[in-house]
Amino acid sequence: MITPETNRNRRILVIDDNPAIHEDFRKILAGTVDSGEFEAISDELFGADTAKANSAGFDIESAYQGQEGLERVKRAVAAARPYALAFVDVRMPPGWDGVETTTKLWEVYPDLQVVICTAYSDYAWEDIIAKVGQSDRLLILKKPFDNVEVLQLANALTEKWRLLQYAKLKIDGLEQAIAARTQQLRKSEERFRKLCGLSRVGILETDPAGRCSYTNPCWNEISGQSGEDNASLGWSQAIHPDDRAATLAAWKAAAEAGQEWSKEIRLLTPAGNVRWGQMVTSPMFSATGELLGCLGTVEDITARKNLGGDGTAIEPEMRLAQNPERTDQSAAVAEPGDQQQPQALEA
Repeated sequence: MITPETNRNRRILVIDDNPAIHEDFRKILAGTVDSGEFEAISDELFGADTAKANSAGFDIESAYQGQEGLERVKRAVAAARPYALAFVDVRMPPGWDGVETTTKLWEVYPDLQVVICTAYSDYAWEDIIAKVGQSDRLLILKKPFDNVEVLQLANALTEKWRLLQYAKLKIDGLEQAIAARTQQLRKSEERFRKLCGLSRVGILETDPAGRCSYTNPCWNEISGQSGEDNASLGWSQAIHPDDRAATLAAWKAAAEAGQEWSKEIRLLTPAGNVRWGQMVTSPMFSATGELLGCLGTVEDITARKNLGGDGTAIEPEMRLAQNPERTDQSAAVAEPGDQQQPQALEA
């Protein structure tokens, strides 16, 4: 589990051509400072115990030119032990200056927090920004610097680095969860599509206004329309014109009331054939109770309605199913050489 304590990092790189500067940073950040004035100020700002804890414990490493600093950063990143912060002198003849060094360091490790140390007023902030661009990873420290200021920068920027890593881990975890959930949804959708494709019952899905976003092959067959024709409000054209308005009004009212709705509906295909369907609709709601649309099924009951006596011709198998005695009667009146007909009817 990721926690706010994840990835604490007290590793600091000092890049300066003056060895005395390195010693100053070590006194301030890697050990207890002997200056009574400094300790008094620290005690006042942070409290006695906190000031002593904060004035020690940083892991300080040194580089005396920009190129050397870049190599150290590369090795640290390769070892998965990156620096959290670098103090970089602005002028380090004869090599790169601090601004060029900073741009090189960020090419290798963009998360590095950088403090550029300068004693020269001719290198203005605008000049630095023109070279490195606007960045929240960059601060300027004027020489001669105050010990407490250095300590505050070190504590604040290493903590900032830690929070950045924590945020990135949280985002990575969230992205992984979203990716996993998306994959699950895609699998569920694929199963839904396959099941609907195999179903011998018509299936359609609409939004609250009745615009259709999906019809399965069986509904396309029942309606006599293609999937494109059934899109949006096209599916409703399959309902018989005499019944269409009342049918749509009834199922919409049921959906808005959060109720399922079922009714036998009369259909009219583009070829002019009248068919019957048993339609069942069920509303779909979001977690907050918002109506998302309806899922409907339509079973083709044309044969069943015809058996009810509307005068439409039916298949011989259906007549036999309705009058099982007819098989015996047919056998009784058959001619002597005609023995295959009863067997065919029984089959």
